[in-house]
Amino acid sequence: MRGRPLHLACVAWIAATAGMATVTRAGWNLQPSGAWVDLHDVTANHSSIDKAWACGDAGTIVATTDGSTWTAQPSGTTANLYGIAFQEIGAGPVIAVGEGGTILRTVDAGATWTPIASGTTATLRHVTDFGFVIVGDGGTILKSTDQGLTWSPQASGTNANLHSASAAFATFAVGEGGTLLVYQGIAGGWQPRDSGTTATLYGTPMFASRNFVAGESGLVLFGTNNGSTWSSQPTGTRATLRELEFSTNNTSRIYCVGDGGVILRTTDAGLTWGRQASGTYANLHAVFFYLNDQNGWAAGEAGTILRTSDGGGPILPTDVGGFSEPTASSLRVHVKANPFHDRTALVVENAPEAAVHLEVFDLSGRSVLGWSGRAPAGVIEVPIVMNHGASGVYVYRLRTTTALRSGKLVLAK
Repeated sequence: MRGRPLHLACVAWIAATAGMATVTRAGWNLQPSGAWVDLHDVTANHSSIDKAWACGDAGTIVATTDGSTWTAQPSGTTANLYGIAFQEIGAGPVIAVGEGGTILRTVDAGATWTPIASGTTATLRHVTDFGFVIVGDGGTILKSTDQGLTWSPQASGTNANLHSASAAFATFAVGEGGTLLVYQGIAGGWQPRDSGTTATLYGTPMFASRNFVAGESGLVLFGTNNGSTWSSQPTGTRATLRELEFSTNNTSRIYCVGDGGVILRTTDAGLTWGRQASGTYANLHAVFFYLNDQNGWAAGEAGTILRTSDGGGPILPTDVGGFSEPTASSLRVHVKANPFHDRTALVVENAPEAAVHLEVFDLSGRSVLGWSGRAPAGVIEVPIVMNHGASGVYVYRLRTTTALRSGKLVLAK
């Protein structure tokens, strides 16, 4: 079915979070990140939760030193960045990784980011905060033994894309098709384990005997016998779950985030999961706590950053819709022509009838184009005309009543 052109009135629509003051309430609070692209990971200094970093598309790195005010840091790249981690052991560098084999390293809290040779062009998806392990597409696994200054490849035995790894006490990696690997030392290398699923797996918070994995369609797996045996746990959601995190290491208290703004919490090691109010329908890609049940971060699409100082607030009762699923996860958006010369369009599929807002930003966060209107249901095309823009990378942010989507635009004059 061909998309119907959507003729929208051009208006100066200003993003809702621009210039917004942070207001702290109980539960999870949305903070203005100053970023308009999808954020894929968030981390914090292990001695101060208020000192945090998040990374995302188009080389975006934002940071806070006070736990509320976020500023952009010059990454020196326009590559999408998918993983970022403060390294607890050693000098405490922060490592960021992304597409094209990108590895960035900072030892001055992000004032300067130094590119590090990876030896690969594969997209790198995740870096651990213990043990200096990076995983990525095509079964890529890299290891550093010198604080992230140099990286060496390790044989994974798989060509599957790997999305997450954990290197605390035991070293695991997970990815597409239910791939689950465990590292058994130099002699044994990386060995496969039967996860019991073909679903794509994302999160891996594994400490000693407590092993958990998150994945598609609300999947949470619990592993025993050092990850040899896995069983699923009922989560009460069908949303794809992107990451899990212990609020205190090797305990029964775990957080999980995913699509449609889903945030889950368990205090009994996954026997029961409850949903918390996130205040957003944005897909959430990352969650971070460290040795503290109260203070945590979450990050996701369209520059979304959430902060909690009370453990995320109460569990929502299921009898008032606490587990109702948002429809936003079915919304699909792609750019009709990218790169483009002076005009292109966003093709929006599975769109409900709703108000639509589109804004385009340059990489400094300056708004260069805004549209607003009401869209019919179905497949629509939202035009983007940039006759007077300079060549380069831009990002778009598309908002409907229940969804946020963002991505990269390349204008080539």
